[in-house]
Amino acid sequence: MTKTQINGSAQAKSVDLSNPPTLNLLASYNTAGTYSYTVPPDVFAVMITGCGGGAGGGGGSTGGASETARGGGGGSGTDPQTMIMVVTPGNVLTITVGGGGPGGAGGAAPATGTSLNAGSAGTAGSPSYVVGPSETFSWNGGLNPGSGGPTSGSGGAGGATQYALLGNVTSGGAGGAASANGSIGGASHYNAGGGGGTAATNIGGGGGGGAGYGVGGNGGNASAVGSLGGPGSGGGGGGGNVGTGVAGNAGSKGGDGYIAIYSVS
Repeated sequence: MTKTQINGSAQAKSVDLSNPPTLNLLASYNTAGTYSYTVPPDVFAVMITGCGGGAGGGGGSTGGASETARGGGGGSGTDPQTMIMVVTPGNVLTITVGGGGPGGAGGAAPATGTSLNAGSAGTAGSPSYVVGPSETFSWNGGLNPGSGGPTSGSGGAGGATQYALLGNVTSGGAGGAASANGSIGGASHYNAGGGGGTAATNIGGGGGGGAGYGVGGNGGNASAVGSLGGPGSGGGGGGGNVGTGVAGNAGSKGGDGYIAIYSVS
């Protein structure tokens, strides 16, 4: 097997897909936090699949007396990877599951009720780690949160998705045109966040980028925050609000990361 690096982690053996191993799931974790796993008897290699937390969606802008609010963009999803780690029975692995980035706040209600306030951008997701006896694997979180809904023009842009292994980037979805709803979440980890919509009566936020373990969160409409997607997926952007002097809706947090450990034989 060849050796490679994932997101700056220590060197590790990659999986030979031409001769796939026999796998047995030993443990899995999909809630942000730190955990310990003890390698059981007769296990000398484990396959670890993981991803970091997705980025949060942007918040929608407020509604004004005569202007249309804009939805926030969806956050980017993460790039799941699978690696092999050599272990010894009794070794203790330290697992850290990265949390999804918080969604951006909706624009504050204007004091006069006659102007728009932009929504805030979301926050990047946190990385996941597995620390073994002699090497550490790491998986980046979603690096590109959704933009907040602006006070003019199109809706907030979706966060671009980075493929760590291939070094490629998919641009985030553009902001929705006037009278267009925000896009739904991407189904693949190759999909970036969708752009926010700017419809006159149903201002949808952009959908979050998908991940390998779940579809990205959908954007919220004029009365809702963006939804939370599956593990590692980007959060949906919050909807803008058409009501005069009403605050925009918040974007959703990104999905927490995921770590799964399999025995290899």
